[in-house]
Amino acid sequence: MKFVKYHAVGNDFIITDRTDINPENARDLCDRHFGIGADGVLVHYESEKADAGMKIFNSDGSIAEMCGNGLRCFTAYLVNDRDFTKNPLKIETGRGVLNVNWKKNDKETISVEAGLGIPEVKAGLKDIEFEGISLQTAWISMGNPHFVVFVQSACTPDKIYRIANHFQHNSGSGMEMNVEVVTDLNVKNKSVFLVVKERGAGFTLGCGTGGAAVIHALKMKGIVYEGLWTVFFPGGEAQYRISENGEVIVSGEPQKVFSGELEKGFLNGQF
Repeated sequence: MKFVKYHAVGNDFIITDRTDINPENARDLCDRHFGIGADGVLVHYESEKADAGMKIFNSDGSIAEMCGNGLRCFTAYLVNDRDFTKNPLKIETGRGVLNVNWKKNDKETISVEAGLGIPEVKAGLKDIEFEGISLQTAWISMGNPHFVVFVQSACTPDKIYRIANHFQHNSGSGMEMNVEVVTDLNVKNKSVFLVVKERGAGFTLGCGTGGAAVIHALKMKGIVYEGLWTVFFPGGEAQYRISENGEVIVSGEPQKVFSGELEKGFLNGQF
């Protein structure tokens, strides 16, 4: 099995065209001690609806409907490693076919601007309290479920992690959620800081669709109207904007880490 590994804001992915990947071996591949190590596996398949198809496995082997950083990394892989030249590219995902624009930069990197679709609000802004701290929350779908939490007062890192852990399973949605805890907001500089806990992957250094959910929640709060906003994740930053039709668009430079080939004996010879 040949593979490449990419990351976007520290959100890292193994990419392969082996369509026989299953939940069990995806989990083994993502193991950071005994495998390659990643937040997820992106499987490239031929699509009848688009230029390429992308199937997403989380690091625990579960299947993700959508992944914004994965989409950016997958686009860079198609251009860098599979010699795709069409621009924009249409990529089939669990959320349908999405359009992705790209351009090669002077420093031999690729900038990718990916449309993540129009957010769907499942539950509007709600003021609640958790362990004596005032919060404001919203449940937003980006093809996958996100629970956005705005911390209304000063909060210790330990409390932020407890908030994320709690609401992943106690959001009131009846399902496990991706949780984005907004820790700081600078309206003047159009920047927002957040911590992410993804279902199926745990705390990650970034989440493309999570950033999009936060930007849409800020629009619901009457803060984001137009122009570029910078979302700061633990692993780096990405640019977001809202199109005229309400779609959230993310842009940035995914990075290729390395390419490789599994030893024949890995996973008991499955590959």
